[in-house]
Amino acid sequence: MRLAMKNERGFTLIELMIAMTLSLIILGAVVAAYLNSKRTYR
Repeated sequence: MRLAMKNERGFTLIELMIAMTLSLIILGAVVAAYLNSKRTYR
């Protein structure tokens, strides 16, 4: 019983969603740190 165990090259939709979510979280943290340091060193 094989459930979609093909050797797929590329990303599945779930992998893309996880990658986008993680990158958005990282981007948000970087922007927050940048704005915080910009506000501090004025």
